[in-house]
Amino acid sequence: MLVIPRAHEDAVLAAAEEIDAVEQKIRSAVNGGETLSAARKSLGYHQLQARRNRTLHSDAFGRPDALEIVAQQLSHLLIGRF
Repeated sequence: MLVIPRAHEDAVLAAAEEIDAVEQKIRSAVNGGETLSAARKSLGYHQLQARRNRTLHSDAFGRPDALEIVAQQLSHLLIGRF
């Protein structure tokens, strides 16, 4: 079970859906013969969790914001794995 503050619900869901969409494209590319590394690179997988024009922040120790972690977990739930 995940608890997402209502004020951040839309942002977390949007991030999770974006990650899920790219992960589906990566699976298709790998099933089509592309290497996982090449598929991730061509689809910008590692930039998905990079900070964009969002109001999410790291904590005082530079750790990812809890909302970003929740978005990652929610993405995995959307595609049936945790």
